[in-house]
Amino acid sequence: MFSYVDLESRTPADHPIRKIRKIVDTAHQEIEIWFDDLYATDGRPSIPPLTQEDRKTIGQDIMAAEFGWPCGEPLCKSLSGYAGLWEVRSNIKSGIARVFFYIDKSEMILLHGLVKKDPENTG
Repeated sequence: MFSYVDLESRTPADHPIRKIRKIVDTAHQEIEIWFDDLYATDGRPSIPPLTQEDRKTIGQDIMAAEFGWPCGEPLCKSLSGYAGLWEVRSNIKSGIARVFFYIDKSEMILLHGLVKKDPENTG
């Protein structure tokens, strides 16, 4: 069973995390332009940073998988041929984000993430 909990509605308006979040968001916006210089202009294209909306979507999907475990498709899928390895799939603007993980006792261990840009080859 899947359920969605809106964290914004569960965080009180006067909670300190709201002030911290505004400071961090502002700082992130100010330094984000610096990252453009870190990406290649020729050769193999670099992957630009994910948008805040995409990061939020991926984070919510990971949380849904962690707190709703065990869960199956379309949110999670086992990796065939690799016993115990799973992936969380998130539909984001730039493609399908995948975060690979395994479960150790009661903990979700995140291993690696990537974005598949080709919707025809989602395998």
